[in-house]
Amino acid sequence: MASLFYITYRKDWKLFLNWKWLLLLLLFALFISPVVYCYYLQYNLHPEKVVRGKNQVDGVKFILLNQSVERFSGGMGGDGKNDYLFFIHSFLWAFAPWSILAYIALAGRVKNFTQRKEEWLTTGVFIVMLLIVSFSGFKLPHYLNIVFPVTAVLAAAFIAGKQTNSKWVNIIYKIQLVIAGLILLLLIVLNTWAFPANGILILTGVVLLLAIVFFFIKSTGYNRLQKAIAVSVSTMTLAFFLLNTNFYPQLLKYQGGNELAFATKGKVNPADVYFWKEIQSSSFNFYTSTLRKQFTDTLLQTGKKVWLLFDIKNEEEIKQAGYHLGKRFSTPDYEITKLDMKFVNPGTRAQQCTRLVLAEITR
Repeated sequence: MASLFYITYRKDWKLFLNWKWLLLLLLFALFISPVVYCYYLQYNLHPEKVVRGKNQVDGVKFILLNQSVERFSGGMGGDGKNDYLFFIHSFLWAFAPWSILAYIALAGRVKNFTQRKEEWLTTGVFIVMLLIVSFSGFKLPHYLNIVFPVTAVLAAAFIAGKQTNSKWVNIIYKIQLVIAGLILLLLIVLNTWAFPANGILILTGVVLLLAIVFFFIKSTGYNRLQKAIAVSVSTMTLAFFLLNTNFYPQLLKYQGGNELAFATKGKVNPADVYFWKEIQSSSFNFYTSTLRKQFTDTLLQTGKKVWLLFDIKNEEEIKQAGYHLGKRFSTPDYEITKLDMKFVNPGTRAQQCTRLVLAEITR
């Protein structure tokens, strides 16, 4: 897509006949072959597998074509189906702190698009992806990742092009200062109220990085455009430092699967763990290097030890089915990829969590 807009802008049609396209296709085929082969092994050789109610799945066709078509049509789910502004508002936080400047730059490019004052590659890719994602029947934030490289070039070109315009330099500085302030405010809320930061190393890192942010704000050795960039970068450095050293480590404690994996390491053989009915825990499988195995009554006839992984809500159902539970491990569990204010609020967090349990079946 990017190459198409680039060549169309240049009107250098001979580029379409370049032999390097053939090399590119060969390299693409080479690098994607492990994935294609993997899907061939998993599905083409196992037509009995049922995926979303269908068997006889052509894995090669799915990974090369159908999965994209199904995402767009909504065949893979309906997340965000009717949210036609999904791209717009998701991009605001996903590309922070440069998103506002990127939108301003895009508006200028669109205004002058037909006049051919600037290249079409970045503008064209952004607009096409905006349309594709906006009208897709299944939307997730990471779909936006593909536009970040071209958007970074778009925003950087905009900033560089305004460096001699004092009016725009002041506007850019004020925009970035406001965004940096909002990010710092959010960091304060998350890391003092929601998930308080502890530990001398974390606090030392915060003090040092915060000092750098205020150094660039107060410094007289840089012009406003330089300060706008430096403040933005240093603020995001502080943000990612706190996210990775405090926020996510604390948040992951509420993802029950990994916590159970850590708590039972060396105490429970993962090969003996089976899942109750519709219960899933990808994090447990990941940290125990196992695949999910469904519990069936016939397992108890083998005489081997059986550990059952279930949600606390299922316990009464399990007991009514006649199973007796012995030694157990349990941990709070929450779908951490779907945060809401009731969970973020420490006062109401416990009520939003369920418990994930791993218990030995004694009979």
